[in-house]
Amino acid sequence: MKVFSVILLLAGSFCHTATAGQQLAYNAFEENSIDFCGPECFEKLKPLLDNAVEMKQRCEDFGFQIDLLNEQMVELRGIVELQSKEIDELKSNHNQQGEESTSSTPSISTISSISTPPTGCTSTEIGRNATTLPTKCASYEQSRILQIQVPGTDPFQVHCHVEQMDEPAWIVILKRSGGQLDFYRNWTSYRNGFGDLADDHFLGLEKLHRLTRSLPHELLVKLTDFRGNERYALYSSLLIGNEQEKYALQLLGRYTGDAGDAMSYHLGNAFTTYDKDNDGWSRGNCANYYDGAWWYGWDANCNPMGRYFNGEYRGHSGIWWYTWKDYDLMQSVKMMIRPSHYTLMQD
Repeated sequence: MKVFSVILLLAGSFCHTATAGQQLAYNAFEENSIDFCGPECFEKLKPLLDNAVEMKQRCEDFGFQIDLLNEQMVELRGIVELQSKEIDELKSNHNQQGEESTSSTPSISTISSISTPPTGCTSTEIGRNATTLPTKCASYEQSRILQIQVPGTDPFQVHCHVEQMDEPAWIVILKRSGGQLDFYRNWTSYRNGFGDLADDHFLGLEKLHRLTRSLPHELLVKLTDFRGNERYALYSSLLIGNEQEKYALQLLGRYTGDAGDAMSYHLGNAFTTYDKDNDGWSRGNCANYYDGAWWYGWDANCNPMGRYFNGEYRGHSGIWWYTWKDYDLMQSVKMMIRPSHYTLMQD
C-alpha cells in the first residue's frame, strides 16, 4: 500500500512544484524502495518510474511551447495593429481624395470623366487583391517548391516534402544526396543558405531561426547508408537562436526514432563554420577538423554537413551519425521541420 501511495504522490507532482513533505516522501522512497518492496517488486516498479520521468520531460516541453506561443501571440497582435493602422490611413486618404473631387463644380467637358469609377483602390479592393502567403507547408498531393512568409519577414521559397499523404508536409532545411555541392562554406553562406531547393541545399540559419521562433517546430532527420538501410531521428521541439546568439541550438525536445539520439549532445552549442569558431574545442576549430559546419561542442556526435564521399568509407570528416553507425558514412541525409502541434496532438 505504501508503494502505491508513493506512485500517486509522484504522478501528482510532475507538472507542479513539490512541497517539502512530498520531497521527503520521495527521498524516503528512493532510499528504501528495495527494503520495503523487495527486488522483484522494485524491478516491476522501475518501468513505471522511467515512464514518470518521460512524462515530466513532456510536461516541461508543453510548458515551454505554451510560453513561446504566448510571446508569439503578443508579436502577432502588434503586427495586426500595425496593419490596421495602415488600412485606416489608406481609407482616410481615399475619402479625402473623394471629397476634393466632389467639392469642385465640374465643367461640361469633365462630366463624362466624373461618371467613370475612380482607378484608386478602395478598402474592398485592397482586401480582394491582397496576396496572403502561407506561413508553412500544408498537405499536398506531391512535394513542391512553395513561397511562404513568416510574420515580420520577407517572403522566401522552401521545398515542401510530403512523407505521408494524410499529414502536413515538411520544410526541407538540409538535403545531402551527392557530392556536387560543397558544404565546406563560410558563415555568410550558412546564414543566408545555399544550393538548389529541388536538389542538395541548406535553407539558411536566419530562415531557420525565423521559422522556429514563429512557431514551435519538430525536427525529422532521415538517414540512409550505402547499403540502403534507413533510420530516422525525430525531435519534438526545435528552436534556433538569432545571429547575436550565434544561431545556438537552444531546444530539441523529446527524442524518438531508431537512429539514436546523436543531437542532444549538441544542445546549447553555437553554430561553427571554418571562419567563425564558436565551438568548445580550445586547441582548434571543429569545422576544420570535421570538414563541415555544425553546432559543435568540444567534439561532435554527428556530422550531417561534413564532406561527401561516394561509396562506403569510415572517417571523421564525412557525413556520419555516431549513435547509429559510429563513423561509417551516409549516402544521404535529409533534415526537415514542421509545426510540432500536429505530432503532439497525435501522442
